[in-house]
Amino acid sequence: MTIQNEPNVAQTWDSCLFSAEEEKDFLDNYLYPELEKNDLQDLHIYIWDHNKERALERAEITIDEQNIDKIEGLAFHWYTGDHFDVLRILKEKYPELQLTLSEFCVEYSRFDDDQLQHANMYAHELIGNYNAGMNNFIDWNICLNEEGGPNHVENFCSAPVMYDRQSKKINYNLTFDYISHFSKYIESGATVLGSSSYSKDLEQLALMNPNGEIILIVLNQADNDHDIVVRVKGNENFSTIIECNSITTFVIK
Repeated sequence: MTIQNEPNVAQTWDSCLFSAEEEKDFLDNYLYPELEKNDLQDLHIYIWDHNKERALERAEITIDEQNIDKIEGLAFHWYTGDHFDVLRILKEKYPELQLTLSEFCVEYSRFDDDQLQHANMYAHELIGNYNAGMNNFIDWNICLNEEGGPNHVENFCSAPVMYDRQSKKINYNLTFDYISHFSKYIESGATVLGSSSYSKDLEQLALMNPNGEIILIVLNQADNDHDIVVRVKGNENFSTIIECNSITTFVIK
């Protein structure tokens, strides 16, 4: 449960505009006591649920020694830029806090209908967030109709899956395929590993699943291929080519 969606925005959606102090007061004196009264105190509570760049200052006001055990995590969005370092600082200061990307979508009002651009945006965001300390993510929304809705404020968006109400057809966008590189191969309990690459064209994420398999995801947004050599703990494992405008996942056993 998140306490409030986007509490610091010029709101067009149905919402309260909680300050950090108001969110803290609501959690400490109203929400959590009611959950306890109804034996629902095990429900996971997330604070903030808005863009990354102000997440740290929000956490510093909302969290204290008395309520930190009541808060499972901090939810964040992607709409104001990368801000990956904010997640790193949050993870250093609150190592037990679960960091969840709770909303990210491509709005038609801000971006062209370019499927490769959308897919690259998704992969870049997930790679950067995981490397900075993110624990999990939720797409908003995984499936929309052909207009990018429905919603009542005309904020129409692209989605990984689009349903055409006239033809009754389901269409899978490229973002669906790019998300699958994360959702299919990263298992619950995986650990992010340190990694590096020789070129700024390549973005990579390395993880170890609980079974010991290493998952390496490589994104190449450039218009040229890249030859790479993959080394694990200094040992050369294999050489391969990362094609231009592609995402590639390796499972190293």
